[in-house]
Amino acid sequence: MQYHGFADALIPTGSSIYFYKRVLQTLGSKGIDLDKFYRFFLVPGVQHCAGSVGDAPWFFAGASQNTRLSTYSVPGFMDSKHDMLLALMDWVEPGNAPDQIVVTKFRNETVSQGVLKQRPLCPYPKQAQYTGKGDVNAAANWKCDLIY
Repeated sequence: MQYHGFADALIPTGSSIYFYKRVLQTLGSKGIDLDKFYRFFLVPGVQHCAGSVGDAPWFFAGASQNTRLSTYSVPGFMDSKHDMLLALMDWVEPGNAPDQIVVTKFRNETVSQGVLKQRPLCPYPKQAQYTGKGDVNAAANWKCDLIY
């Protein structure tokens, strides 16, 4: 599993997209299904591993992400649907490949103030799309679709 923040000022996001496409081209031409062992997630608003621009939802227990109350996982959501490392473990051990990871934005970046919003991260080349129904801040009202 790989992720890259769209607001990464250190490593250009396009470099990870390029890498993914090259791996897909190389292995796909040999009949190897990349989805069986590789997922790539682009994270809107995320800087280099931690921090976000504006009020982008970003917490998914990635590298260097922590809160004052926890140094691992997502407080209140410590499961493979919300935590990148637990999703990887769930994929490797029982074989449940992640179709999305739900990212969380806490009010004022403070866990005790509760969740402001959540969104799904979709495996590239899919992107999260609002269904047009329900609360725009609830991940359940978004779906992963190809955008072309």
